[in-house]
Amino acid sequence: MVSALLSREAGEHMPVLWDKSLRVNTVHVTDVARAAIRAADHSRTTKLPVAVFNLSDPGDTTNAALAQAVAQLFAISPSFQSPAINFIAKRLKTEELTEEVNESLLGPWMELLTRHNIANSPLSPYLDREHPYCRLEHCPLSVDGSRIENTPGLDFNYSHPAVSADALRPIIEEFQQV
Repeated sequence: MVSALLSREAGEHMPVLWDKSLRVNTVHVTDVARAAIRAADHSRTTKLPVAVFNLSDPGDTTNAALAQAVAQLFAISPSFQSPAINFIAKRLKTEELTEEVNESLLGPWMELLTRHNIANSPLSPYLDREHPYCRLEHCPLSVDGSRIENTPGLDFNYSHPAVSADALRPIIEEFQQV
């Protein structure tokens, strides 16, 4: 989201790495909390061992859907990188890729904070080199999150079945209050 904000401030399209069809499943934080409580209660009441569940929205989120939702929030357009750029990014060492991205975002981020008299922010433009998005060739980003919905007696359904601008908007508003 920081990248989207910086793109809007610069009057540019939001650059998006990797292919539009790449699965990058998401799960809303309220669904994570509800799932943890339901799973713990289910284990306690059934006396069964605690089960392990992958959590992922049933919307089967793709890179394009996530980029569109974020871009809609900031009234910008996503711009997916060319296959050549993606090829180069895949071949770069993770440290080199994240260092390049981080360096390109730091200056504009600091300027934005200064312009709005923000001395400290809980948000950061930095990508961690171990983030799965940076290590695409090593870490799959898509999981099947249906087991929790199909476990008898658990009675769990995702309240946010797909990523959307409406689901992301309260997160933005919460950070604006900090």
